[in-house]
Amino acid sequence: MKVEVIAYGARRIEADLLKVGMRSEALEPVWESLHEDLLAIERLQFESEGEHCESGKWSPLSKKTRKPADAAGILRSTDALFESLAETGPGHIWAAGRTGWLFGSNVPYGHFHASGTSRMPKRPPISLTRTERAAILRKIRLYITKGVVLPL
Repeated sequence: MKVEVIAYGARRIEADLLKVGMRSEALEPVWESLHEDLLAIERLQFESEGEHCESGKWSPLSKKTRKPADAAGILRSTDALFESLAETGPGHIWAAGRTGWLFGSNVPYGHFHASGTSRMPKRPPISLTRTERAAILRKIRLYITKGVVLPL
């Protein structure tokens, strides 16, 4: 038995595949949109004091370390860490290239909160939910396959 396949629109398919390949190697349009999404997620993370994301609600401040400036919330006494992660203030890190990105803060004490110390509980300022991670992957996939960039 002989099977013959005739492809109509082969040039269109070839052009579409070429576009997919080109978009998969230059994801900058996705990264700029993702940057805004990450800033919004960080605002939620700080407003909920960690409860928004999978890291869980941050441990309360001890009575010994609590100051009047902490009334704004945990990790908010100077707002330096907040402004570097939830806004584009001093210390904000955002670097995006053709196929990847870096988001974070260079506020010197930030890493102590992220991992905790022998005298301070872990309070990760950057954490994503499973749903947010899946949405980021969908966003990338949608751009590569369709050329469309949508917010999370």
